Amino acid sequence: MSNKFIGSLAGSIANNLMTDEKFTNMMGSRMATMIPERMADLGLKSDVFVAYAYGSYLCLSVDVQSADARRIIEKKAGKEKLQEYENFLGIFGMPQLNSSIDDTVASIIGQKLQVSLPIAMREKMKDRMGLDMRIIACSEGEQAAFLIGTLKELKEKKQEAA
Repeated sequence: MSNKFIGSLAGSIANNLMTDEKFTNMMGSRMATMIPERMADLGLKSDVFVAYAYGSYLCLSVDVQSADARRIIEKKAGKEKLQEYENFLGIFGMPQLNSSIDDTVASIIGQKLQVSLPIAMREKMKDRMGLDMRIIACSEGEQAAFLIGTLKELKEKKQEAA
């Protein structure tokens, strides 16, 4: 039996046994625990909490607090690239400069994750649980406008259904 079939079956059972609100709250709680653990494996320290839940809509706040550039480079590019990075930093021999470079690399990685993480999460949720989710990442500056627009959309859908 494939994970995809088991995921579809679990999604179907969840649809028949739980309200959208219960399922959303359960998923929010699980994701708020799971995401920081998975991000820690990548070298990212994060804080995740359910910012808003309504019906089948779930808004998670994911705040990446720090990134271990060396661990990320090793995980994503391998030990050889990590060694090249450390050799590059060794040229300068200045801890303050190395720290600044690490911070810049971590910032670049964070920006790339904002694009790649929602895609990867959507695929995993579909394969493992049979859930077809729309996952969107917003920068801090985009969050308020996105949430207001989404709440308006949810209200209109509720009115149409009534």
